[in-house]
Amino acid sequence: MPLRPGQVRPMLAYAVPRPFDSPRHLFEPKWDGYRCLVFVEGGEIRLQSRNLRDITADFPSLQGLHRLMDAGQAVVDGEITAWEGGRPSFSALQARTGRVVFVAFDLLELEGSPLMEHPLEERRAALERVLAGALPGQGERDLVLSPAVPERGCHLFHQAASLGLEGVVGKERGSPYLPGQRSRHWLKVKVRRTADCVIVGYRLAPGGELGSLVLAVPGQEGGGWQIVGHVGTGWDRATGARVLSLLRLLPPGPAPARLPPEFRRGVTWVEPRVVCSVAYLEVTRDGMLRHTSFLGLRPDLEPEAAGLERFLPQAPPAPQGAGHSRVGRGAGEGGSPDENGPPGEDGLRGGDGAGREPVRGGG
Repeated sequence: MPLRPGQVRPMLAYAVPRPFDSPRHLFEPKWDGYRCLVFVEGGEIRLQSRNLRDITADFPSLQGLHRLMDAGQAVVDGEITAWEGGRPSFSALQARTGRVVFVAFDLLELEGSPLMEHPLEERRAALERVLAGALPGQGERDLVLSPAVPERGCHLFHQAASLGLEGVVGKERGSPYLPGQRSRHWLKVKVRRTADCVIVGYRLAPGGELGSLVLAVPGQEGGGWQIVGHVGTGWDRATGARVLSLLRLLPPGPAPARLPPEFRRGVTWVEPRVVCSVAYLEVTRDGMLRHTSFLGLRPDLEPEAAGLERFLPQAPPAPQGAGHSRVGRGAGEGGSPDENGPPGEDGLRGGDGAGREPVRGGG
């Protein structure tokens, strides 16, 4: 029986603090968008978010993706992105501006045959065959394949940083697809530190506009919400008004327990239902985010999925006799942006953005 929407969640990656090279891994760009599983069957398509929500109607331009795949039935993992100025933009995705593109990077099932227990390389090869059979000239820009670069994770990370991408994901060769699990088979490295937080309250600016958002994550001891700071920058007037309108529709909520002194006055508390992403410089010893900037709302995430990134200590070493792993220092000089669209299979450059040759990719 083929997989149906609502039956499977995407596989997730663990975070590591620094980029690394490893002959045991294939490296892909990490895309700044919405994680999505695409279900193709009987000439129809369904799009499912990470939290099992049907988002097909939210992206009408992607509802012809099945015509670009050489498959009667398939379940494809990837990322919904929006492109502006030759690179993906999370704010453009939120505003539904730019060119919406589905970036495919894994294949869970094909023609009723489950592939999740097959090695990464076999799933990748099958996905390439499925996408190679896409009909030419019919919305080619809607669907692209994520590039996979062997071994050179540091180089790809530097290219991703220079292009303003989110980071890279190292995927272990020979590994299975583990639905709904965060696995060490996939290791992600971000160019900047980000966190998905629940909005539990807000303050107004003197003019009545949105002044700041109070951020929280699920409490570690099971129950309640732990405040991790606030954010008051990163949105324009229109975005601030949209977020404030959304929060005003929520029922009032109680203030979280163990309330830091700076949040005891002037806050309108709301039910913890809305998730947002923020960038930050560091986490203080008492668990507060410093120098935050708002990145956007995350309707694809449930509040319970919010939290600060917990890093694995380092990338795993290569087995003896298989070469060596090298850990990089972080973002640096890299490749040149392709001004027209997603990059090519040789890394993050190449392609003219007009056909199926340009490709880009998640975790």
